[in-house]
Amino acid sequence: MLNYIIFPFFSFIISTLIFFNVPVSYTNAPIQSKGMDTVTWEMMANISFKKKQHPEYGVVKYPVVNEQLKALNKKKIVVSGYIIPLDPDTYVLSKYVFASCFFCGGAGPETVMGIEFKDLKKRLKTDQYVVLTGTFEVNETVVEDWIYHIKNAQIVEMK
Repeated sequence: MLNYIIFPFFSFIISTLIFFNVPVSYTNAPIQSKGMDTVTWEMMANISFKKKQHPEYGVVKYPVVNEQLKALNKKKIVVSGYIIPLDPDTYVLSKYVFASCFFCGGAGPETVMGIEFKDLKKRLKTDQYVVLTGTFEVNETVVEDWIYHIKNAQIVEMK
């Protein structure tokens, strides 16, 4: 009985994605940008977590960022992904579109990145694919914050 419900539902979703040409994920090929390192989602996925005692929350899993990304901390980078608005002025960059992102899907916290724009003049749309440049920052200590950030971000390409 459950198959009679699930199969049509997934068929509808897949048909809708194909009909409206909604990409599930663009290629993660390195982006060329003069004098900047490219940070890919594969690099950010290479992360582990260590359980530690937190003064307020008890035992918490803290991120342990790989050495390759730690070496890029506070350096200019280029990264691409999907825009997800949190409120009218706050956005995150996601490896996946909204329906599959960290908030709605089964993805982990390493698949989103906090964005602090340098000078954003217009509102961005959900699932808009962008290429950003800015200063990369990693966070392994504040559990209430994103693991990865891009600060002074500027959009260099939109699709």
